[in-house]
Amino acid sequence: MNAARPASAVPLPARHRAAARRAKRVLDVVGAAALLVATSPLLGLAALLVRAGRLDDAVFAAQRALAGDSPLRGRDLARAHAILGEAYAAQRRDDLAWHHTLLAKELGFAEAQKMIDYLSRFSSPPTTQPVLSPQN
Repeated sequence: MNAARPASAVPLPARHRAAARRAKRVLDVVGAAALLVATSPLLGLAALLVRAGRLDDAVFAAQRALAGDSPLRGRDLARAHAILGEAYAAQRRDDLAWHHTLLAKELGFAEAQKMIDYLSRFSSPPTTQPVLSPQN
């Protein structure tokens, strides 16, 4: 008899394990607590998904929060970009990681400087500053 294994017992493919380790390192550097405190449920979910190494899902949730019917403002807008920056950094999509991290800093997310320091260890910052737009 072949009993079905629970989803938590199914081993992750190697590329997902590596991404989960990178996501954990990113959150250890930046600090997950700053990202988890959000008024938007989608942002809280996105931060938890980054922590769980489900990076594509985290990007999707953060993008949905940005594109939602109720526009994000203030700290939540900055937090959404910080979450995207962290997810993209863990995926080694450095250009997008820099873009969203710099947006988060520009929007006043103080913890973004830690992410900038982390990104600087393995990639160069872009030569142009990101411009705020509703599509980012």
